[in-house]
Amino acid sequence: MNTKAIFVAVPFIACAAVAQADMILFSKSGASGAVSGSMDYTFVSGSLGKLTISLTNVSPAPNGGKLTGLAFDIVSADANATASLFSKTNSNFVGMTNVSAAPFGTFDAGAALGGNWLGGGSPNGGIAVGGSATFVFNITASDASTRTAANFLGSGDDSLALRFRGFVDGGSDKMLVPSSGTLSLAAGGLVFAARRRRRNG
Repeated sequence: MNTKAIFVAVPFIACAAVAQADMILFSKSGASGAVSGSMDYTFVSGSLGKLTISLTNVSPAPNGGKLTGLAFDIVSADANATASLFSKTNSNFVGMTNVSAAPFGTFDAGAALGGNWLGGGSPNGGIAVGGSATFVFNITASDASTRTAANFLGSGDDSLALRFRGFVDGGSDKMLVPSSGTLSLAAGGLVFAARRRRRNG
């Protein structure tokens, strides 16, 4: 399998009403599927932040394939931190929590067709080759003001999980962005807090 991942951290300071915002760009190719996208976190106020995940399906056109699910973790010192889907540009996706994303384990939050990351129904409502979608999650955590995009697109067990289905050859694909052992760049030099990861088995 030829797998590659590219990450670029782009920190910036937003307007005075917003304490901090940062973005990570990524690109990943798996066994059949491929994606490019970005993860952008903005602190709003108090314990509220906004996480924006934008995805473009760049899988090889001849084999088709739809991007049908995403899942992520909240790396926070707050054991009660939560994420809820606020808005989406693909109406077929349903927000989820405690996402079962085999074989990678259980993730804190995400979205997928019909609210099922593993799927089972038609993949046709997913993100087709050349198509894009954006998902905005409300993040509630006591340390929301110090979170960065890197706290949601981590490395290894704390990666972004993606699911592809409906390839012409009948296959499907699952991937972690970044792949296990690959570090993304943390904007602003902030370090990860205690992990909240829950593993299956």
